[in-house]
Amino acid sequence: MAARRPGAGDSAPALPHAVVIGAGIAGLTAARALADTCDRVTVLDRDVLPAVPAPRRGTPQSRHLHVLLARGAQALDELFPGFLAELAEAGAVRADTQGDAHWYLDGHRVRRAPSGLMSYGVSRPLLEHRVRERVADLGNVTLLPSTEVLGPVTTPDRARITGVRTRPRTGGTDAGLVVDASGRGSRALHRLAELGHPLPAKTEVRADIVYVTRHFRREPHHLDGRKAAAIVGCPGQPRSGAVITVEGDRFAVVLRVVHMVEPPTALPAPGRMLRALRAARRAAAPGTAGG
Repeated sequence: MAARRPGAGDSAPALPHAVVIGAGIAGLTAARALADTCDRVTVLDRDVLPAVPAPRRGTPQSRHLHVLLARGAQALDELFPGFLAELAEAGAVRADTQGDAHWYLDGHRVRRAPSGLMSYGVSRPLLEHRVRERVADLGNVTLLPSTEVLGPVTTPDRARITGVRTRPRTGGTDAGLVVDASGRGSRALHRLAELGHPLPAKTEVRADIVYVTRHFRREPHHLDGRKAAAIVGCPGQPRSGAVITVEGDRFAVVLRVVHMVEPPTALPAPGRMLRALRAARRAAAPGTAGG
C-alpha cells in the first residue's frame, strides 16, 4: 500500500496502478499527488532524462526565462517538504516579488514595497531536475525515460481505458488511471477520436507574441542591487521585457513583442536587446510615480 500524507483521506480506496504520460513539472507533480492513493505510479517520457540540470527535447521552452511564483512555490513545498530550502541551496534566488524588483506597469513605475510574496529566480532545467529527484525518491513511483506512448489500451467495447501501449514495450502498463501530462504535443484528443468520441469545438485566438531570452553574467551593482526588473507592455508600447536573477550569478533577460507581422528568424544581439529594454523604460519614464 502506498504511504499517504497526513490528511490525504484515509477513506479513499487505493488504485493498484496509475500511469502518467510526461515527466515535466505537470507529470511529476501529478505522480506525487497520485502516490498518496495508488499502490504504484509509473511516469513515462520519451526523452532521455538528464542526470544533471540540462535542457531536453521535450521541454523546448526550458531555455527561456522562468520564475517560480509564490503560490507555485508554496504548492511545491507542500508536496515535497523542505523543497524550497533545497532549491535555494542549489542556487535559486529568493526575492520579494515587489520589494526586490523594479516594476513598470502601464507606463508607470511602481513604488517598491515589501509584498510578502516570495518568488524564486530559477532556470527551468534546475527546477525540473530538483522536482524529478524528489519524485524518484518516492518508494512507489517509477520513472521510465526513453519510452514512447503509442496509444491507449481499452476494454473490448472501448468504453474504458485500461492502460497504454508503449515503445519499447514495458511491463506493468495496465492502469486503473491514465493521466496525460505530455503538454502541447499531447495526442489525447486524437486518441479519443479514434475510440469514437467526438472532438470538442476549437476556438483559436492569435496573440502573435514573440519572445527571446538571453543570459548574462550578473554583478552585484547591477539593477542597483535589486534582483529583478520588469517592463510590462501597454497600448502604444508593444515591447516588454524582464531581467531576473537566476542561479550561477546570471541574469535571464527576456524581450517580448506583441502583434508582430513577421517574427524574427534569429536572436537579436545582446546589445540590441538591452537597447530595446532601455527604450521601453524611457517610454515609461514620463509617467513614473514614486521609487
